[in-house]
Amino acid sequence: MKTLLVSVVLCAGSSAWASSTTSQAGATDNSTGWNTWDAGFTKNYTLSGNGSYRFTFYTTNATTESYYGWSLFVGNTINTTNVWDAWMICRSGLADAWGTRTGAKGAATTTDTYSTNNPSGSGIATAMNGAMVTVTVTRSSDDIIVSADITPASENAFNITWAYSYGDGDDTTADIYLCFGVDNAYLNITDARTVAENYTTVSVMSEDYEQFTANADILSALENNGWSFNGRQGTNPTANCTQGTTTNLSKYANIQYPNIAGDRAQIWSFQNLTALTGDNWTITFSAALTTPNTNAGIGLAIIGTSSTYSGGTNSGCSNAFFKIYAKDAKSTTYTPVIGSTELETLTLTSGTWYKYTIKVTNIDANAMTATIYAKITTYDEQTTVLETTQNNVSTSSIGTLKGFIWLTPRANMPLLLDDVQLTKEISTLTCAAPIYTLTGASGTSRKFTLACESEGSTCYYSTTELAAGADGWTEYTGEVTTSAATIYAYAAKSTANSDVISFSTNAGENVQLATPTISRNAYNTVTITADQSSLGFGVAPEPAIYYTYGGEATLYTGAITVSADETIEAYAVLDGYTTSETASRAVALYPTVQVESAPENNTYSSVSLSGNTFTSEKATYDALILDGSQWGDNVYIQTTNFGYRNGGSSNHWYFNSTSSVWLCMKDMKAGDVIVCRTTYAASSLVNATYSEKYSYSNYFAYLVTADGDVEIGHAKPNSSTMHYFYGVYAYSNYVSATIGSAGYATFASSYPLDLSALPEGLEAYYITTSGVNDGYATLTQATSAIPAGEGIILKGTAGTYSIPVATSGTALTGNKLVGVTGEAATLTASASSKQYVLVGNELQCVNGSIDAEVPVGKAYLDLTGVVAAKSRLALVFPDDANAIKSIAAESAENAAIYNLSGQRVNAAYKGIVIKNGK
Repeated sequence: MKTLLVSVVLCAGSSAWASSTTSQAGATDNSTGWNTWDAGFTKNYTLSGNGSYRFTFYTTNATTESYYGWSLFVGNTINTTNVWDAWMICRSGLADAWGTRTGAKGAATTTDTYSTNNPSGSGIATAMNGAMVTVTVTRSSDDIIVSADITPASENAFNITWAYSYGDGDDTTADIYLCFGVDNAYLNITDARTVAENYTTVSVMSEDYEQFTANADILSALENNGWSFNGRQGTNPTANCTQGTTTNLSKYANIQYPNIAGDRAQIWSFQNLTALTGDNWTITFSAALTTPNTNAGIGLAIIGTSSTYSGGTNSGCSNAFFKIYAKDAKSTTYTPVIGSTELETLTLTSGTWYKYTIKVTNIDANAMTATIYAKITTYDEQTTVLETTQNNVSTSSIGTLKGFIWLTPRANMPLLLDDVQLTKEISTLTCAAPIYTLTGASGTSRKFTLACESEGSTCYYSTTELAAGADGWTEYTGEVTTSAATIYAYAAKSTANSDVISFSTNAGENVQLATPTISRNAYNTVTITADQSSLGFGVAPEPAIYYTYGGEATLYTGAITVSADETIEAYAVLDGYTTSETASRAVALYPTVQVESAPENNTYSSVSLSGNTFTSEKATYDALILDGSQWGDNVYIQTTNFGYRNGGSSNHWYFNSTSSVWLCMKDMKAGDVIVCRTTYAASSLVNATYSEKYSYSNYFAYLVTADGDVEIGHAKPNSSTMHYFYGVYAYSNYVSATIGSAGYATFASSYPLDLSALPEGLEAYYITTSGVNDGYATLTQATSAIPAGEGIILKGTAGTYSIPVATSGTALTGNKLVGVTGEAATLTASASSKQYVLVGNELQCVNGSIDAEVPVGKAYLDLTGVVAAKSRLALVFPDDANAIKSIAAESAENAAIYNLSGQRVNAAYKGIVIKNGK
């Protein structure tokens, strides 16, 4: 018999060794069904001799059926026509195993800790969905151990173990083939490599009997898990066994052996265990003697090759690793024996639980010797009854553990047994294959390094193919530069040699560095990278990058700030390599003013339309109202096929059509830049063109080609893919100013303004102290660039105007208009106030009857401490001053009445008038 144990442990991942390969199985949508060859299986992996193979993969599966998931196939033969030739098939979803060889069907035993670790879990198959898995297959002598470290996506780690026995006809020296298959699942093996381990500790058996309350329950459970009760043996083999009654000595349930009349031995054996030759094993258990010993010969033995009672009062059974027996008829005194060596007697109180630990190490199958460690403590492990180590124990039974034997020389003396744990260490003295890394080039030569994760190993390499260990290998001591196109390598540790690997260096030609990538990755910055991974090997040190941006080539040391509408060019340089090709990208400085930003975020409790629609040639548009406020003053959307999805953290806008869904930006100026943050670029444009020099990441920029409205059409790429929209931003070199029906407005900008290029019909003025007289203020026209924050008065017909932004400006000499930027200015009324605000077409003093808050973007006149003036000041523009002076010359008797523009009016005229020069 040979043993196949499969242990699947769901926990954190672990490392692996040697050359890495990848493989996939199943469709990514989990639609591949069971036993679908090619699509549903990975390639075969080969494990030769002792050692291990480790796989790391990501797995998903449908969760509608409990058996969906991945399966592992293990055997000497696994082919495309009959996977059932495998020794066994382990299925993840059901945590079960199928044995397929003759006589093996149903022989597998399975345990898992899923329910323990996830008491409220949704099931193993569901937990497997989205899990990361690391499976290790270890082969040692007659045994194969398969274990997996798995991290579920949303549940706690848990363990699945398969223990499997298969027939003697299996060839334990031939290569082992491994492959994975799926059932309505998908797996992607990202790493598969041979590994080496010195020892692997394996849990062979774990039994805790607290769940049982009756002998019949225990008997059934043990037999289902591979135990066999052999019945009585000894001087009267024809007598019948009968079931006794359960005796509970404590809160622990127990095994009570059948009551036998007369001198009998009872045996519980591990029917599914094989020879443990060469393995170190440990068995621990709890036991209690239920009644005092009054006869010699009663005993407990951990038996070896023989599972039969041999008779005699001082042996109990043949070839036991460890035993205790009553040498004399004393109620509490027992003699421990290891091999054939009797130790000092010890006292075991009847009706008391004790813990036993027996460990066998340093097994020498040829010399038939081993080291045996024995320990007996009270159940709470507070008191040690026996602890000893015996070296070079000679016994013909070394290598095989069969089970327990309990010698009962008189009736009503059952043994209570609990908490049986059997583990063993599998020795796998192998050496991992080396890992190679191509590290660079030097002209036509190549550089490489070797490493082996087997501790204490040494790597060797050659330019010709040799057998591992043969003459001609060169010991690896550090990075190698070679002109050979192919390199062979292996690793050695003690007497173990790894497989020979080979790899191509691509030596023989010069290597040109990869072309740099120029990325605009923020509002006005650019980064340059020169990733060399496409060359297939490491490049060290990193190549130097040089770039030009409106000047000579400069060494790149960090992000570049965009300062001009120019093309950036870049190339990579490193000694030993050919200089890369030159990359280029046009970039431009964004316009100065951000005139629109909508939305600033996408979390709203209410979304509606204003109802004030307008229609263009392309679409009917409306303004969005979000939580009661308009989305953006310039931003309008098509009233159909544009939606907002409110779903917790996944709030977003979307274009739900494969034809163009339109966005409108009102009143844009030629040269403005509109940026849409979307998953895809616009599919159609009106009055704008796509501009690469402003675009970056998923921010797609469009340059306005003429004054007016801009329409931007987006479309889903296909019916199944959504097109998401996150925001729109507009940048301009103009600021907007609005003049009301009076024809005058104060104004202040956060940017310098170019007043020499005002729109037609718009004029700018300021007021100095000399221009202020008793009841009027004469304005001075401004026609040059002014700095940010300068207060002015604009004159023009009612409407909104675009004023060009300047890079800098000169302050207006003597200007008493104070611009308001940053935050509103509050003017407090007082009898002595000399601060004026524009009301209609006159400046009114903030006094006892007027308080004023001047909003951002406006200006007020401040004459405090400068001049005495009336509470109201009429605006007098330069062309109006001469008319006012001529009016003053008329006689008082026949004085006509004039308005401030010099027009003659009658007495019914409302507003400030001039009569008699006053």
